Amino acid sequence: MVVEVNGRSVTLETLEKSACGGCKAKNVCGHGVLARQSAKRCLLEAVLDPSLRRVPRPGDWVKLSYPDKDLLQLTGLIYILPISLLVIAITLGDYFGLSTYSLLAVVIATMIIAGYAVRAIQQKVSFSTQPVVDAIIDIQLVGK
Repeated sequence: MVVEVNGRSVTLETLEKSACGGCKAKNVCGHGVLARQSAKRCLLEAVLDPSLRRVPRPGDWVKLSYPDKDLLQLTGLIYILPISLLVIAITLGDYFGLSTYSLLAVVIATMIIAGYAVRAIQQKVSFSTQPVVDAIIDIQLVGK
């Protein structure tokens, strides 16, 4: 739900839903009432999609998405780079005939180096991990 509009971005209040509360007795069941009252709330900053027909107002419900390109690049950086370095380190260690304990030390050192490399690349390259508001949802239509 939109809490505040700041030019081309909005502040949203998100609510973490519980698995409980989907049955017909959700309004009278003690578990459902407790789940709704203890749900975690947090604030999130999101940018507005330029193709939106109107700017959302406080109280509006919106649909969020993440840019596919940036999400794929970030996933590749976080997973593929460390695994590739790990495979190279193990292959080189095996080629040079390292013992099991030496190979274990190389693997641990490689993962530490890969972690620092991922962090350094992430700081230098701009990834848009900020969600984008795609649409404004009409709650009246959803509830019918």
